[in-house]
Amino acid sequence: MKTKLSLIISATTLAAVSGSYAQTAVTDPVGYITHPINAAVSATIPSVTLVAATLVNKTDFAAVTVNAGGTASVEATGATAGLDESSYLEIKSGPNEGWWSTIQSSTAGTITTKDALPASAGAGTSFIVRKHMTILGLMGANAAGLDTGTGTDNADEVQILDSGSTPQAVRSYFYATGADGAPTDGWFDPGGGSADNVAIVPGTAVQVVRKLTSGASMISVGHVKTTKTQIDVFTGTNWIAPMRATGVTLGASGFNTGVTTTGVLQGTSTADADEIQFLLAPSGGSQALLTFFAADAAATGASGFFDPGTNSQDDKNVPEYEGVILSRKSPTAAILTVPAVTIAP
Repeated sequence: MKTKLSLIISATTLAAVSGSYAQTAVTDPVGYITHPINAAVSATIPSVTLVAATLVNKTDFAAVTVNAGGTASVEATGATAGLDESSYLEIKSGPNEGWWSTIQSSTAGTITTKDALPASAGAGTSFIVRKHMTILGLMGANAAGLDTGTGTDNADEVQILDSGSTPQAVRSYFYATGADGAPTDGWFDPGGGSADNVAIVPGTAVQVVRKLTSGASMISVGHVKTTKTQIDVFTGTNWIAPMRATGVTLGASGFNTGVTTTGVLQGTSTADADEIQFLLAPSGGSQALLTFFAADAAATGASGFFDPGTNSQDDKNVPEYEGVILSRKSPTAAILTVPAVTIAP
């Protein structure tokens, strides 16, 4: 069954909703997503919310490769010089659809990526280039009305998890205005450097740390991603987002393949399997997690996702606005592949 995107709107309507965030019209549909932000647990205990970076920037360049894969140098007719780490290249179709890599540099006719293209990507592979989503692109000029301040000690925070670093690093940012003493309104890191253009890589979510006891919400705008998405996950904590503008159920997410290099580690319970965790809104002075795991059919006689009470949860929805935590217990990394959104004509 084809899914009709209720959030798709015209470029004209998008401009009215988003003001300066509207982008030029391309073939990908454009739209908006409303993201709720949890209120703090109490006046002294902040809450956390995982905001999914689901929508993407417009396609800047589309072409096919002249050379075969296995190299980080991508030859393509029409490629221009001047591309850098603010953009990424993504394979658009074929068996490697959804593979992506940040661009290192480009010259006329050649794009150099940070990772080698898959060796199985032959000449003629379709790809696109677009800008990475950024804190400013996702969160706007403090679209959620987060508490501003002079640093992460007295302002709400937007955090990005670098789960691929050793040890894993959480990097915090905050919004400040001229009234807070900032040289200009914008996003900043703890050292006072501008963070407007800090990248949010595909398949990830950011964590909002809310210190006020009132809830908030924000609207993100952009283009609907109509290709598969590959998501890198590492041992330990990962903040992931399927990047599907219609949401997706756990059963249809592609997280559970039965192979640990392409999916979650299966097991008999949350004690020995990777965990998919959903953050709940604070209640009763605390903030809880809903936790699920993928069953090892050989050991349990069952397949699919389950909660700790062994109730089937394949139909549990991952909303388009929400990220989830993947607690990776396998000692090896994996690349998950989330199916593309199908758009009705």
